[in-house]
Amino acid sequence: MTLRFLAEAVREAQAAARWYERREVGLGQTFNERLVERARQAEALPGGGRLERSAPPEHDLRWFDLKQFPYALLIGKTADGARLVLAVAHHKRRPGYWSARLSEL
Repeated sequence: MTLRFLAEAVREAQAAARWYERREVGLGQTFNERLVERARQAEALPGGGRLERSAPPEHDLRWFDLKQFPYALLIGKTADGARLVLAVAHHKRRPGYWSARLSEL
């Protein structure tokens, strides 16, 4: 099953890549590469990552940290068993800001 990204998560990833690219040419591309690499790893190992204990257990929310960047993918399980990226979150962003997105699972 293919890992899907919520539209808000795509926008977060795009904003982060633009920010890094403004800081250093090529760094936005590197961010995107690390994100894709981590998404593939998460897809291959859905039980990996760090469990988000504040969410209902049936959502099986897990954090997958990006290498080299202070970001993580938050991935949950939908009712039909598919995996969905709910957020591409900076480590310092307001905790739980993504909780309204649980209705997408």
